[in-house]
Amino acid sequence: MLLDKIYLGAFGKFKGKEIDLRQGINIIFAENEGGKSTSHAFIDGIFYGFSKDSLKAKRTDELYEKYKPWQGSDYKGYIELTKDDKYRISRDFSNNSIEVLNLTKGTNISNLAIFKKYSRIEEPGLYFFNMNRHLFHSTFYIRQLESIIDEKASKLLKEKISNFITSNDEKINYHYALEKLEEDLDSYGKPTRTKTKIGSISKRLEEINKERLDLDDKRIEYFKSLEILKKEESALESDKKNLLAANIRDNKDLQRQIKSIEEKIINEKAKAVSINDFQQSVELNREIKKDYLQIDELLHANYEVFQIDEEMERDFEDLKSYKEKISELNSVNYSKEMEFLSVDIRNSEKKRNFYLFMSLFSILISFLVIFLSIKFHLYPLFISIVFISIYTYLRLVKFRVNKELVERLKVRMEALKNLSIQKTAKKKNFDRLFNQLTDKYHKKDIDDLYNFLKEKVNENDKNRAINEYRKEKSKDIIEKRDKLNKEIEDLENKLNIIFEKYEVTSLRELKDKYENNNIFDLEKSLALKKDLYEKTKIENIKSEETTQTDLSIKDINSIIDSRKLKISTLKGQINLLEASVNKLKDLEEEKDYLIKELEKIEFKRAYTELAYQRLKDLLLENRNKMLPRLKSKIEEILGQITKEKYKKIIIDDNYNISLYDDENEKYVSIENLSRGTIDQLYFAFRLSLIHILFTDNLPIILDDHFANYDDTRLEMALDYLRDYKQLIIFTSNKREINMLNKMNVDYNLINLR
Repeated sequence: MLLDKIYLGAFGKFKGKEIDLRQGINIIFAENEGGKSTSHAFIDGIFYGFSKDSLKAKRTDELYEKYKPWQGSDYKGYIELTKDDKYRISRDFSNNSIEVLNLTKGTNISNLAIFKKYSRIEEPGLYFFNMNRHLFHSTFYIRQLESIIDEKASKLLKEKISNFITSNDEKINYHYALEKLEEDLDSYGKPTRTKTKIGSISKRLEEINKERLDLDDKRIEYFKSLEILKKEESALESDKKNLLAANIRDNKDLQRQIKSIEEKIINEKAKAVSINDFQQSVELNREIKKDYLQIDELLHANYEVFQIDEEMERDFEDLKSYKEKISELNSVNYSKEMEFLSVDIRNSEKKRNFYLFMSLFSILISFLVIFLSIKFHLYPLFISIVFISIYTYLRLVKFRVNKELVERLKVRMEALKNLSIQKTAKKKNFDRLFNQLTDKYHKKDIDDLYNFLKEKVNENDKNRAINEYRKEKSKDIIEKRDKLNKEIEDLENKLNIIFEKYEVTSLRELKDKYENNNIFDLEKSLALKKDLYEKTKIENIKSEETTQTDLSIKDINSIIDSRKLKISTLKGQINLLEASVNKLKDLEEEKDYLIKELEKIEFKRAYTELAYQRLKDLLLENRNKMLPRLKSKIEEILGQITKEKYKKIIIDDNYNISLYDDENEKYVSIENLSRGTIDQLYFAFRLSLIHILFTDNLPIILDDHFANYDDTRLEMALDYLRDYKQLIIFTSNKREINMLNKMNVDYNLINLR
């Protein structure tokens, strides 16, 4: 599985940000507060919606509110990935709705039941990663400064690794282990116990909340001061207008200056290029260039003529004809008719044979009667011969009729057999034609071929219409081009008239002649003088601009100075209040830090509590199964990322971990290890879980995980990870980038700037 693209449509500080990923190592770099953790959290949000496990209501954690966009109402984005097929997962966080599309097959799988297995909020990660959010956080999704797995993830891990967990060792003191876990739980404490770790942090958080309430008053005072400052500045503007009113008493000198400038302008205009002619020339030249550009665009217009596949249309017509003929053949059921005819023949033959038998029997009776009549002289019996003869005749007639009927029916039967043979031959011929067409167009059956050809014929019809439209469009282009050429000719004639008037040959010469005079400066000076003159006329001062005042200029200046002093004082107060506002911001940052620390401690407490609750069952059920395998994998990974310094570990009955130091030839307990080595150990533990529990090559996502690594540790870790199918590293420094360059390892760099 690969993540191909991350698109933050509206998420946190980002709007329309696109991140393209590829196979191998991807480095996503941003300075502090540059959106690194925001982008990292976006992946979690798309796959799991910041959801809390709840089938009763849609519930989200604090990250949902934290990453709401700073501006606008949109809160959405999508991720494209490849898992056999190509998919796009889009989520609108504002209403917690998703759309999951299979881009390869063009299908929508947004309604898969697995998405809502644990929460009312859809979680596509259950389908693509085959794990829930807590297990995802404990394996492939490694957040900033995170090293160990959490409580809920451990419960889920038990389902997969319960057959491998180790505990059946005779050296293990089970009761001591339980007591030690209980002591650890006691040291972590609760929010109500202020001397414990959790209690002390909770107490400080309460103190911060109280300080924030006090500083909120300062913040309110700050904004009130800003409002007062705004009013004072508005009043200052009013005072300045009053000062203007006090300076409008004498404008005679301005009148004399205006008259002198106007006379100079008249003299200059008499010998200069008029501004109207110059502006008209510029406009004509612009129109000519515009028309030439349009002609150039028309000349480059290229209308592609679509090809019409007439052979395909003929094949479609043949196919329709074949299908109609097949339908006609299928409408005639010769077999059924032959079946009915066979029954009629059998019945007619029975009747024919019956009448033949009766006729022969009657003849025999006649001979018998004649014989008896002669032998015994019973001559009156001859009368019965007449009746017998009549009966015999009638039976013979019936016999002949049925015989002819049988012969006709057999002839009909033979004809039907021939027709059936012909029908079969025709159908075979049509099958052969159908096979030729399906082979020709590589289709699996007739219906598929028919739909394909029908679609292509419709496409041909559409292309014919487009070709006709473009043919007409080409005619319009020629007409427009001719019209533009005529328009250019007219414009050039008008421009030449102006050139001849001032004895120039180009717009450049006309411009030089226009600019080489003092009219512009004189008119500018005149405009300024007139504007000042109008402003100093009492009758032109608007009532909203100033008020009538009898104050002297000195008094007004005194008022203005006093108001400026007040404004300066307000600005000083605002600066002091800004310190409180900044302190409020610092408290928010401290609160965020303490919350993270509290989460870590609560995480450790939850993990310890889980170990306490489950240890006995795990020891009894699965001892000797998982530990050797897990220990072996940790040793393998740890050895590689520490240059074989630590390649042996011991995990005692209390799960205390010691590493064997090859250089000093002794075991070192985890308490005596550096933070960097501890991070390496936990990193090896996380990777071991991935190797043991999962066979799929899923992306590993890291957020500033190597902050405590020195350069050697970093190099070893990157060297181990370099062969993973996809690795996504979020970082706020360039250590990983520089190290990969040093190692000459190919990577994809994304800068969030």
